Amino acid sequence: MRFSLLHLTAASLLAIPTWAANSQAIFQGLGDLSGGANSSSATGVSEDGITVSGISSSTAGTEAFKWTEVGGLVVLSDIEGGNVSAGAMGVSSNGAMTCGFGTFGTGVVRATRWDGTAAPTQLGTLNTSGYRYSQGAGISADGSRVVGISSSASGLRAFVWVSGTGMSNLGFLIPNATQSGDFAYSSEANAISSNGQTVVGSSSYTVSETVTIPGRTEQLPRYDDEGNLIGYETIYYPPYDQTTVLEQGTQAFSWTSAGGMVALGDLSGGGLFSEANAISNDGTVIVGGGQHGAGNEGVVWTNGVISSIGDFDGGDTASLLTDVTADGTIAVGQGTDALGEAALIWSSEFGIGNLNTLLAEQGVNLGGWRLTSATGISSDGQVIVGNGINPSGDPEAWRITDALSLLNILIPPPAGLQESLKVVRGHAARFSAERGRSYQLLESTNLATWTTEGELFSTTNAGEAFEHALPITLEPSSSFYLLGPSSVPSEADTPITMIQGTLLQFTSERGYIYQPAYSDDLVTWTPFGSPLNTSSDLGPVERTFIDTSVSLDHPKRFYRIDTTQSDTLTVPFDLHVGPVFKVNMQLDTPYQLQTRPRFTNDPWENLGEPFSTEGAATPHSYFTAMPLPRPSFRVVTPSSGEPLADQTILTLADGALISFTSQPGSAYQVQKTTDGVTFANVGAAIDTVSDTGPTSRNILDPFDSTNPPVGVSYRVVETGLEP
Repeated sequence: MRFSLLHLTAASLLAIPTWAANSQAIFQGLGDLSGGANSSSATGVSEDGITVSGISSSTAGTEAFKWTEVGGLVVLSDIEGGNVSAGAMGVSSNGAMTCGFGTFGTGVVRATRWDGTAAPTQLGTLNTSGYRYSQGAGISADGSRVVGISSSASGLRAFVWVSGTGMSNLGFLIPNATQSGDFAYSSEANAISSNGQTVVGSSSYTVSETVTIPGRTEQLPRYDDEGNLIGYETIYYPPYDQTTVLEQGTQAFSWTSAGGMVALGDLSGGGLFSEANAISNDGTVIVGGGQHGAGNEGVVWTNGVISSIGDFDGGDTASLLTDVTADGTIAVGQGTDALGEAALIWSSEFGIGNLNTLLAEQGVNLGGWRLTSATGISSDGQVIVGNGINPSGDPEAWRITDALSLLNILIPPPAGLQESLKVVRGHAARFSAERGRSYQLLESTNLATWTTEGELFSTTNAGEAFEHALPITLEPSSSFYLLGPSSVPSEADTPITMIQGTLLQFTSERGYIYQPAYSDDLVTWTPFGSPLNTSSDLGPVERTFIDTSVSLDHPKRFYRIDTTQSDTLTVPFDLHVGPVFKVNMQLDTPYQLQTRPRFTNDPWENLGEPFSTEGAATPHSYFTAMPLPRPSFRVVTPSSGEPLADQTILTLADGALISFTSQPGSAYQVQKTTDGVTFANVGAAIDTVSDTGPTSRNILDPFDSTNPPVGVSYRVVETGLEP
C-alpha cells in the first residue's frame, strides 16, 4: 500500500479521476448453499459483472453454483450418477453458460458445461481407455469453447473443446533441460480469450533417473522368551526400482491454432516456474505468476515482455494475478501481507493495492471480513469477485461493485508530496509570503532576547505571493513573535497574525492544482481554503493549508489533498510600460549600457548590470527601461569600458516590456488578454531546447506609452515542458 488515511499526524493524498469522482465501492458476501459445511468460493465473473461462478457445500455434497443479484445462489446440477461433487470454474460473457467439472460413478471427474438447460454436458476426455479425467477451467465469451486439463494416452494435457467438434489436445512445451534422463510432460489450460482464439496456461516437465536396486539377503538373529539366542533367520529383499528427480520446471504458455504453443518465459532467478491465468480481449496482455530468487510474484506479459508486480509489505513474497480486464490495464489476484493472504488489485498505471486496506480507507465497513483472494474482474473493471473469511470464521465468496473508485487511493501524488506532507494541530503565525524572499520566525518572552523558531523559510521558487503559516511551540499569551528576514528584529519584519487550527504542511510541485479537504467520518469530505495553482512556480515550494474550523480538542479529523495537473504553466515576469533601450545582441559577446545627461560632457555611468546571451543557443535582443528625461546612451565592452564600434545595435522603442528568465529544454510564449479568457500571442515563441542554461529574456509589446491600451494584462506561458 502506498499511503493510508491517518488523523492528526498524517494524511492521505488522493487524486480523483473523472470516472470515479463521486462513487464509492459496495461490498457484499454471497453466502452459501443450505446444509453441509458453511463454505463457498467464487471462481469467476461474467464480462458484464452480473453473474458469478463458484463452488459451495450443501446437504447433497460439493455443488457448482451461479450467483446473480436477482436470483442469489442457484445450484448447477451435477452429472447423473455417483456422489455429488461439482464446481463451476468459469462463466460466459453474459452469464448464460458456465464450465467446470462434474462427477459420476465412483470419483469419475469430467469437464462439464452448463448451457442453461436442466442437464449438464459432459465434455469427455482426450483418451478413451485407462485412467480418464478432465476438468474445465475457462470458457469463451459465447460459451462455444471450453479449455482445461484432461488425461491422455501420454499423461495430463491442456485441451480446447469446441461445440460440435469435441476436444483437442494442445500438446506441451519442449524444455531447455540441462539434465538427461527420462522425461515426463504435462500441461493445463487456464483461460481462453473472449473471442476464443487464444488459450493460456502452463506446461510442466520432469527429468528423472530410475536405478534398479539389486536384491539382497540378510541374516537376522532369533531369541527365545528369556532373551537367549537360538539361531538365525534368512530374510530376502527383492530388487526394486528407485527413481530420482534430476530436474523439473513449469512454464506459462499461450496457444493459437496458427502458432501452436509458445513459451512466455519466467522471471530471472529462482527455479523455472510461471503460469498464465488470464488474457485481455486483444491477446496483448496476459497475467499470472512467476518465480525469482525471493519467492513467487504476480506477473504481466505485455506483447510478450514479462514484468513483476511486487507484493505487499510485511509478509512472504507470494503474489499472483488471476484475472484481467478487457483492455488489460487492471488485474486482480492475491498477495501476502503481515496477516497472511490478502486480495489484491493491480493497475498498469498505479501498481498494486490491498483490497482490505483500500475498502477501509474509502470508508467501506467490512464488518470483520478478511478478503484473502480476488479471482475475477468484469471487462470494465467495475466488479470484482473473490474469496475470504467472513466474521464467523467461515470461507465465503464475495463481490465488490463500483470497484474502480478504489483506484483513487492508489493514484500517487506529485513527486515529493507524499513524503513531505505533515499535519500539525496547534498555534501558528500566518502571513503573506512574497516570492523570492526568506523568512525567519523569532520568539521572545521579554521583548529583549529573541531566539529563532524553526528553520529559515524561503520562497525562492514561488511564482507569486501566497498565504503561509509557521507553527509555534509556545502559547501566544506568554510569548511574542516576529517574522523577519534574519535572526534579529529589523524594520523589514513582516506582519503576522496568530491563529489556531490544523496546518497541512507539504512541498508543492510546479504545474499542479491542490485542493485540501477534511472529513470527520471518512465518508463526507469538505473542501476548505482556496485551490492552490502552482503553474507560475519555478520549482518545489514549501506550502501550508490552514484549517481554522477545527478546535484544539476536536477528537479526530482526517485530511486529504486532491491534486490535478494544470493545463497551463506560466512563468514569473517583470512588467515595464514606457520607453526602453533595445540592444540586438550576438552570441558570446558581453555588453554594458551607459548613459549621461544629454548635451553634457559628464562622465558616462553604467545603466544596470552587464548583460549577454549566456546560456542561449541563438542571438536575441535585450531591453531595459530608459530613464526620463531621455539621456545620451551608448554600448561598451564591460571589461574595457570602450564603446563598441557598431552603435547601430542600440535603438529606442516604446511599449510594454515583459522580462523573465528562461530555462533550457523548453519553449516560451508571451501572451496578452483583455478579458482573462482569450489570449493573443505577443511576438514569436522562444525555443530554448538547445540552450545550455538559464537566460534573461525580454519581449516588447510595442505601442505609444503616452496613449497605452486600456485593460491589457500579460502572461508568459511555458509550452515545452509537461507538468
